[in-house]
Amino acid sequence: MVANPPAGIAAAQSGQLDLTYTPSIPLLNALSQNVKLKIVAAADGYAPDAMAKAKANGNNGSIVDDTGLLVGKDSGVASAKELEGKNVSVPARKAQLEVTISNTIKEAGGDPSKVNWMVLDPASALQSLQQGRIDAAGLVAPFIAKGVAAGDKLVASPGLEFFETGAVGLWVAGDSAVNSKTEAMAGFERAINKANAYANEHHPEAQEAAAKLTDTPLDVIKSGAVAYWPTSVEIADIDRVNDRLVNLGFLPKKVELNDGLILNQK
Repeated sequence: MVANPPAGIAAAQSGQLDLTYTPSIPLLNALSQNVKLKIVAAADGYAPDAMAKAKANGNNGSIVDDTGLLVGKDSGVASAKELEGKNVSVPARKAQLEVTISNTIKEAGGDPSKVNWMVLDPASALQSLQQGRIDAAGLVAPFIAKGVAAGDKLVASPGLEFFETGAVGLWVAGDSAVNSKTEAMAGFERAINKANAYANEHHPEAQEAAAKLTDTPLDVIKSGAVAYWPTSVEIADIDRVNDRLVNLGFLPKKVELNDGLILNQK
């Protein structure tokens, strides 16, 4: 397992890895550079009714979004628009949280190019936010819950606002691995889809497993977003991200997509 999606993609392309995890944004970045990849299965994402659930709960995206934009407890920032000229941390430049937060800022009427983006890992970002060294932090669970518990304020749930629905995290493979290990890839796809369906129907069990695997208290896991694991990948969901990356200036032009990008879709 490779923690950094671009590094994982490079390893999959070269044949060092048969499969790797990546969100759709790094995947599209790689495809724009003519890296030959195929989506094998969905890893995580947003349920079809995620937006409706958020709206029904007072536009509270945090109930379904495990990413968040936090400001300090004493901050006067109430809208993402007010982050122009401010120091905002993300785990990596030009990657998922910078993209989704940029979208949130733009939708609020601000200019994301005027933000001072900084790279900090989640633990360091939370500490820096609470010590006043940065103005806002793009974080993921369980750090969002830890920040809110300490008094930090959630300004936005940028993931849901950007992706809306469908698969976000993906299991991908290089074309050579797919072509040489066809049966193994098909078996992996079936197993992941079955596991995802089971997890969606047995949330308490999935939360207990997450707490154990991440060494995080169960109550912290339960206080976060309700996770969702798609059992399919739709080309429309990937193309929606494609459009938004172009609109935000993260891609110079749309990546040409077709159903052959996804295993077992023609």
